[in-house]
Amino acid sequence: MNYAEDRLDRRARTAAAPTRLDAETSSTSEELEHDLNHAQSCIRRICRHIFTKDCIHEGRSKDLKELMAAHRLAGRTLRDGGLNRQAVFHFGIAWTICRMLDGINQIDEHKNSFCQEWEVVGDYAQMTEFAGFPEVGVIALLLYRAGGFDTLYSTREINIGDGDGDDNAQGCGCGMSKCGRSPCYIAFPTSLDLVDHILNAFDDISNAFKRYHKSKNDTETPSALDILNQLAIMSGKSHCGISCEDRLLRMTQFMNDKKGTLKVSTILQLWNESDPNQQSAHPNMMRPMDSVLRLLLLKLLYSSPIASPFLQLACLSIPYISAILPTSSAEGRHLATMYKSHWAYYIFIRSLVLGERVKRKPGSVIHTPIWDVIFRDNRQLTNVCFVVEETMTEFSCYMKELFTLLSTQSTVPSIKPFGLSHKPIYVLGDSHVLSLAWQSICITPASTHCNDYRTCVPFPSTGIKAWHFRKATKFFTHYNLHVSLERLKCVSSCNGIKCTIILSAGEIDCREGIGGSLLHGYYNDCNDAVENTVLQYLASVAFIAERYHLRVLLMPVAPHAYRSEKNGKALGRAKRRETMHLWNEILRRELCKDHSKREYPNVFLLDYEEQLRVDDPQSPVGYVLKPSFNADYTHVNSALARLLENSLHDCGCSIY
Repeated sequence: MNYAEDRLDRRARTAAAPTRLDAETSSTSEELEHDLNHAQSCIRRICRHIFTKDCIHEGRSKDLKELMAAHRLAGRTLRDGGLNRQAVFHFGIAWTICRMLDGINQIDEHKNSFCQEWEVVGDYAQMTEFAGFPEVGVIALLLYRAGGFDTLYSTREINIGDGDGDDNAQGCGCGMSKCGRSPCYIAFPTSLDLVDHILNAFDDISNAFKRYHKSKNDTETPSALDILNQLAIMSGKSHCGISCEDRLLRMTQFMNDKKGTLKVSTILQLWNESDPNQQSAHPNMMRPMDSVLRLLLLKLLYSSPIASPFLQLACLSIPYISAILPTSSAEGRHLATMYKSHWAYYIFIRSLVLGERVKRKPGSVIHTPIWDVIFRDNRQLTNVCFVVEETMTEFSCYMKELFTLLSTQSTVPSIKPFGLSHKPIYVLGDSHVLSLAWQSICITPASTHCNDYRTCVPFPSTGIKAWHFRKATKFFTHYNLHVSLERLKCVSSCNGIKCTIILSAGEIDCREGIGGSLLHGYYNDCNDAVENTVLQYLASVAFIAERYHLRVLLMPVAPHAYRSEKNGKALGRAKRRETMHLWNEILRRELCKDHSKREYPNVFLLDYEEQLRVDDPQSPVGYVLKPSFNADYTHVNSALARLLENSLHDCGCSIY
């Protein structure tokens, strides 16, 4: 779960010492191969040792723990080698073994265990996202919260068997027949009543949302500013020292006092503990989620291209999670230190959903919080992006069909967003795609007097760099990008017309450094390395456009916001600003040419970056990000959508 604590291209991690799988953390393909061979030999040895005719010998819980650790090591190693579909299989098997151990030793009751189930299910859920199927991870995490599954798979599921996996060409070489066969291995029985209950609860959200908008109760729903004011009151001196339970209770009372707030089934209340007084199929089985799992689930809900009802649940969760997890709390500081990526996503999503408690100057660019776009009187907004017209059970039917396809075929199933009021335009790439998520943009110039809108649907590839776009890359981000594109193949237009997508990458390259050894101390010039990276990125994007029959709109790298120099990081920030400036200049040079001179005919630049700037004489490039566009000092907020509209009309790309 802590896959990207520093966003560096690290390789497989060391396994826990008690399992004796203590190979060194690898950084080369040879070391990755060594770790994988170590894990595979361990899997074969233990399976031969503990299985007899698909039965487990008594007293073998220690061996099962070692087997689970071997599968987790295999998953981490395969992930870092870009073999995502094989990695998600091994993480899924690790979860199955963990549930088996739960039945033997009750390890999730903190007895005689070196690993809690929340860590194992977190690894699996996160890997489903990297495999391109975040919706599977959402169901897995909610199933875990609801008590998991008691009906375990046959031991045949975790055993190698008598050579039945030897001819598995899609496997990693572990000898297991199902390894890599599915694009996303389903690690839980999909026929469970609990799974049906979760899916039905999502249908209920969609139907409640439909009734909610028909009733026109928008004004009775709290606004994003109302929620921020309530959070500010709860953070005041008069509320200093109150417990998380009290904070949650007060936010619940505040939300319940607003008649227009949608009600959510207990089984989906990721912010809540079990409430025996609520009517639920399994009210007493709900177990508390570790905070990092909450953040992961929130991210998957918000960033999944499924849209409604995932997005509604994500937004409804934000007030409660913000109440029990203040950014200044000890737990918040712990998460920010130990789980940097998950915490950063949470802060970014919270900013996009609720905005800020600041007064805007007249005429300034305004970020409309996603909460207000969805739950307030959005019929008055030009960026309305949702209408709910699906039948009562369309979402649950989609998920059941997806489970069937993933269990029976090796090809990649398509994606389907729900509840959009306009046709989708998909936004792929790094976390900056969320700045545009769920915004509706006008794709026709104002001079035409004919407004045609598209809703920006995010499909992020977490942690992807521009450098990872190269064909030679063997890393989970590269696989994630391409399987996402495979899932979008169905949106390509007929009659030879190319589909248009928006793509974002490059900020992580600039932030973490380009040029390898040139960057030690930030003193040496690496302009040539930056240029080489941009050119390889453009060549790779051109290849992607040709392969998937696309027109690609590239987002530039947005400047970072102003940060104080008092914390000793000024030198690194200055170098990053220079790198970002050079990056965007090279993009303009290569893509803003006369059409006859273009080397990348299906790649276009959305050239709005200069409009994000505000003068700053202390910056080495003379500018920083305008405060009105700032989301979290690294990302921009959704006010970007209006600038993107203008640049879209000038980039030379026609969208159909």
